Amino acid sequence: MNDSITLWFNHSISSLDVILRALRSDPALSDCRVIVTNQFPASNLMGLSDAYFQEPKFHSTTDYVEWCKQFALDNEVDFFFPQRAADQILLAHDQFRAGDTEVVMHTGIFDSHLIDSKSWVYGDLAAAGLGDILPAMWTASDNLEHIRALMDQYPQTLCVKPDRGIYGEGFFVLDKGLGLNITQSPPSVGVDTLSHVFPYLYKGQPCIVSEFLPGKEYSVDCAFHRGELLSAVVRKKSSRKHQHIFTPENQSDSRIAGLFEYAEKIGRVLTMNGWSNMQF
Repeated sequence: MNDSITLWFNHSISSLDVILRALRSDPALSDCRVIVTNQFPASNLMGLSDAYFQEPKFHSTTDYVEWCKQFALDNEVDFFFPQRAADQILLAHDQFRAGDTEVVMHTGIFDSHLIDSKSWVYGDLAAAGLGDILPAMWTASDNLEHIRALMDQYPQTLCVKPDRGIYGEGFFVLDKGLGLNITQSPPSVGVDTLSHVFPYLYKGQPCIVSEFLPGKEYSVDCAFHRGELLSAVVRKKSSRKHQHIFTPENQSDSRIAGLFEYAEKIGRVLTMNGWSNMQF
C-alpha cells in the first residue's frame, strides 16, 4: 500500500513541465508520488515523475476510459488530473470515485459544457458582466451565408475557429474570395474556399466567428480551489522551446498584471477547480 498521496497526469502538454517542477520544489508536497502517462515512449517529463508510462493504443475513447479506471485502481491513484479524453473521464468521475480516485474537475459544480465549448464559456462570461474580456464581436455559427453577412457588416478583420477544439486546429483569418494559405502565421482562408473545407474542418459543428485580435498569444496556467485562484503562471507564446514565463512576483508590465486579474475573475465566475489553462 502507498503511504504517500499519488497524483496522476495523463498529459503531454509542455506546461506540465512547469507544474511538476513547481510541485517538486514545494517541501509540503515532497512526499507526493507523481505518475505521468501519455502516448510517447519518452519525454522530459520522465525525470520529473516517479513513474512514467507510455499508454497503449485504443480503438475508442470508451476503451481508453475503461483502461484509465483500471490503471487508477491498480496504481492506487488518489487524484487524477486528466487532459487526454478529459470530457469523457469527467463524465465517469463517479465511477473513479468508487475506486477511491478523485478526478480533479475543471469546475466546482460538474458541468461538462465548460470543458471545451467556447460559445458556452463566452456566454457565461458575458452574462456575468465580463464582456470586456471577450472580443468586441463574436458569435457561434454553422451557416456560411451568415459568415459572409458578418464579413460585409463588420469592417474589422474576422477569424473563424471551432467551437470545440484545441492547439489552434481549424483556426483561420478570414478574407473575401478564394484561397487557402497555411504557410503564413496565422493561416488565412477565403470565405469562398471555406465553403469547400467547412464540412471537413468543423464536421457539422458550430464554429466561432470573431474579431481577429493581432499580437502575441499569452497562455495562463492556473490552479484553483472552488473558484479561488491559488497560483498562476503566464507564458508569452513564441514556440514550444522558447516561452517567456511570468509570475506575479517577477513582472511589472501592466498588461501581464491584467492577465492575472482576468484569470482570477474568470475562475471565480466559472467556479474553476483544479488545474486550468486560459488563452489570451
